[in-house]
Amino acid sequence: MSCPPEGCARLPWESGGYGGCRGPKGGRSPALRYRIPNACILVLLGIAAAHAATQGSFAVLGIKEALAVFLPGCLLFYGKALGGGDVKLATACMLLLPGRLWSFLIVMSVLGGLLAVAYLVCRLCTRRTSRYLPYGVAIAGAALLEFCGLTMV
Repeated sequence: MSCPPEGCARLPWESGGYGGCRGPKGGRSPALRYRIPNACILVLLGIAAAHAATQGSFAVLGIKEALAVFLPGCLLFYGKALGGGDVKLATACMLLLPGRLWSFLIVMSVLGGLLAVAYLVCRLCTRRTSRYLPYGVAIAGAALLEFCGLTMV
């Protein structure tokens, strides 16, 4: 078995969804750089705006919940405990989940803990030294579970 070319992903899930080893402009993909593209956030905001427009009121949006996530998230970002994309993603998700702040945070924390354990096991098995945890996966998973009503919290 030969080694992959320089700069290419060694494992299939490291390709970042671009169908190759490099991103659209030759750089590493957002998944490998632990980045949440602003386009994803804008899509969520567009969905929230469309939902408010069809309901005829912005009261259907979780604006209070979004602020309750955004303001502490800014402090965590300032302290380098959380990435800016994670804060934006959690805030945009909360716009679509009014009244579900605590259950979202609990599910997100549980999924984040499971993700951390999985990363520790993978790190021990592969001897990789990445110190960053892609918490956007836990945020998106929690939002999806909450949106579909699959949580027991």
